[in-house]
Amino acid sequence: MVPLDVRVLPVQALLGADLGHPAITESAGLFARPDVVVGAPVRKASYSGALNAS
Repeated sequence: MVPLDVRVLPVQALLGADLGHPAITESAGLFARPDVVVGAPVRKASYSGALNAS
């Protein structure tokens, strides 16, 4: 298991959609694995908007 805390990803790369940034490329590669588990806080019986956007 490889944990990924999105709070440590570079903000400018995320906001600028810099898909070539090494940290973004590495983290995107984690989602290509077959054993992905995603966790997010629940508010008002719904998941995070960040999960909805992905």
